[in-house]
Amino acid sequence: MSVPSKELELTGFVQVSYVDNFPLQADLDPQLYQDSYTKVDARLSLGNIDRRWEVSLIGRNLNDETTSNYGDDVPGQAGSVWRSMDAPRSFSVQLVARF
Repeated sequence: MSVPSKELELTGFVQVSYVDNFPLQADLDPQLYQDSYTKVDARLSLGNIDRRWEVSLIGRNLNDETTSNYGDDVPGQAGSVWRSMDAPRSFSVQLVARF
């Protein structure tokens, strides 16, 4: 989406991604599966038409899905596992100047 004015341009972007369930570890331990999930990311930018500057508001994982990308058994602790967690919902501001 782009809405130009005489000197400014407003652009937006939304990304929705779906991931089906998958094992976090090669031994297919039933405790180490990531359930399917959907994540939403978005970006809203305002800048001048000649693209010399731009300010953006960026949101990632806007629906705050709790997900893991890796896990394993805890050595010496039968039946115990650990997981590496992905980032929760986050917001950032980006300023760009082009010379």
